[in-house]
Amino acid sequence: MFVRNNIVAGSVYGGFIMPGHECGDTSGRYGGNVAHSIHGFKSGNGLNMKNSPSQTECTEFSDFKAYKCYYQGAFGYPNSKRLIFQNMVMVDNRMGFGANIENKDNEYDLDTVDITFKNIKIYGEMENPDCP
Repeated sequence: MFVRNNIVAGSVYGGFIMPGHECGDTSGRYGGNVAHSIHGFKSGNGLNMKNSPSQTECTEFSDFKAYKCYYQGAFGYPNSKRLIFQNMVMVDNRMGFGANIENKDNEYDLDTVDITFKNIKIYGEMENPDCP
């Protein structure tokens, strides 16, 4: 599956809800996507990322942008030992971005779980309103 260079705007719950790619995959399978103005209550993420069942060791998501999302620009909750988010830009989202390793039944030793963020840019809200 390739999902590249798309824009999702004004949706409810999530802009992109999809798995990450294999760690180290440089094919750009999911690159260049942008989510903005995503709404919701306890939702409204630009990206909700989970892993595919084969990605139990590591899953990655890269080259993504999100702005003005009600909750987070990107949120990852994989059931894998390692998560990598890289090359992302988050602008004016309520909570930036985040991640949580889903550790069902304590199957992972916490010393082996790793969440890595590389080259992430986060810009907050300014005092100037968009539409005065």
